[in-house]
Amino acid sequence: MAPKYDILVWGATGYSGRLVSRYLSRAAAAKGLTWAVAGRSEEKLARLQDELGGRRAEGVVVGDAGSQRQVDRYLMAPKYDILVWGATGYSGRLVSRYLSRAAAAKGLTWAVAGRSEEKLARLQDELGGRRAEGVVVGDAGSQRQVDRVGEMKEMI
Repeated sequence: MAPKYDILVWGATGYSGRLVSRYLSRAAAAKGLTWAVAGRSEEKLARLQDELGGRRAEGVVVGDAGSQRQVDRYLMAPKYDILVWGATGYSGRLVSRYLSRAAAAKGLTWAVAGRSEEKLARLQDELGGRRAEGVVVGDAGSQRQVDRVGEMKEMI
């Protein structure tokens, strides 16, 4: 499973990125946030981590923010381990009911997704105390909306 970070600082070894990283090294833990530094040079990122000392970032991502493919790869890092698209349909409901029991036992986070906020709310009510951690309203048939979600690892 890919690492999960609340904040990813691209260009962390540049002037502004260093300032942001220094701030986050003090503030992130106090606010309960996880964070990572990112940039093109693994060597520069390692030096930055050394400068931050005991308050270093939880992760280091080597990549080029100028490469759309590389940026997309990290933006799609999971916020949820599993995202159930079409959760209010017949199969989606079955999967959601299974996950409502299995996800907690396996330490997985999951979300339900579909076009109707009302139907998703009813599904969450049906699941009761075992509801999904998140609800995403959108159309899986719309590539733009799928790209915007940016919080999925698996599509079921």
